[in-house]
Amino acid sequence: MSDTDQQNAKPETTQLLGLWVVTMVVAIIFISTLSTRTSESPKEPADAKPAQATHVEPVQSAQKMAPPLDEKQTMAPLPAGHPSIEQLQAEAPAPAPAPTMPELPAGHPPLDAPPVPAAPMPAPAASMHAAPAAAPMHAPAEHAKADSHAQHEVHWGYEGEGGPEQWGTLKKEYLACGEGAQQSPTNIDAKAAIATKVGDIAFNYQPSPLEIVNNGHTVQVNFAPGSSIQFKGKTFELLQFHFHSPSEHQIDYRYFDMEAHLVHKSADGALAVIGVMLERGESNPVMDAVWEHIPHEINKPKSVVGALVNAETLLPANRNAYYHYMGSLTTPPCSEIVNWIVMQDSISVTDGQVTTFVNTVGENNRPAQPMHRRQVLTNAQ
Repeated sequence: MSDTDQQNAKPETTQLLGLWVVTMVVAIIFISTLSTRTSESPKEPADAKPAQATHVEPVQSAQKMAPPLDEKQTMAPLPAGHPSIEQLQAEAPAPAPAPTMPELPAGHPPLDAPPVPAAPMPAPAASMHAAPAAAPMHAPAEHAKADSHAQHEVHWGYEGEGGPEQWGTLKKEYLACGEGAQQSPTNIDAKAAIATKVGDIAFNYQPSPLEIVNNGHTVQVNFAPGSSIQFKGKTFELLQFHFHSPSEHQIDYRYFDMEAHLVHKSADGALAVIGVMLERGESNPVMDAVWEHIPHEINKPKSVVGALVNAETLLPANRNAYYHYMGSLTTPPCSEIVNWIVMQDSISVTDGQVTTFVNTVGENNRPAQPMHRRQVLTNAQ
């Protein structure tokens, strides 16, 4: 090898030597690094068990933390243009503050203290034009109850809230009007009436001074003592007679233009009432005398000087042809103490007298009541 070749070979040897040195250094560094990582990882024995997690109680804070979400829970993406939750919370109005009570002035009793009765108001000074004294603002309970009862008390009548259907509810004294089993008037079935010898009626009527009263429900003629009847061995004194239009009793479901009731009372308190049917026709002497003096003021009896009236002229010609049954008053309190005697024959009344009566007191008949187990007797002659 020439000197020139030797000179050219030196650099090549030097380069190879340097490359080998670098390679060895890199290998040493790599081996060193690998050894370090291996030594830092502790080896667990094959039979070692996994360590159990230690439960640590979270520190209680003033604000309760929400529970962590489960790994399976996901939040669905909001639709396009929908505001974020943070934005909605930021835009929500702040809650209104809770109302607070103003501070009570000094000396004011607490709100839960019992009310203090108000002192009576001083009377105003008297003056020439002083208004009349007003009623006390707080009337006693009994006075208020009495006023309320007076305002709601309904008087009995023949229509509206005080009509016959309501009589039994207006007062406890009127219970028989709604609950009684022997009420009057009723329909008399002539064919079903039992013919028997009830007995003839002995009439002992005397003329009486004419005294008339319009009691708001009917026109009534009061009788002086001395007139009576004998019925079933008992004496009944005539007290008064009055009228109804249309008739209260029906005979074979037929109403008459009017009905006269002659009311008698015995010494033991029993009543015997004779019912006489009136039909439009000729005038009647008693009716003429009464109708001429009908008073229009309520509950003010009117005595007609020098005028006499005899109830006998209100009876039909055949006075022993009658129906008989046990019943009641046809007005409140509807007491079931009446021996009813309903004449089979009628008497007459003029059309004008019917009209005058209705214009004065109105129609005043109670509807027919059920017979229940009662029987109507007819006097056999």
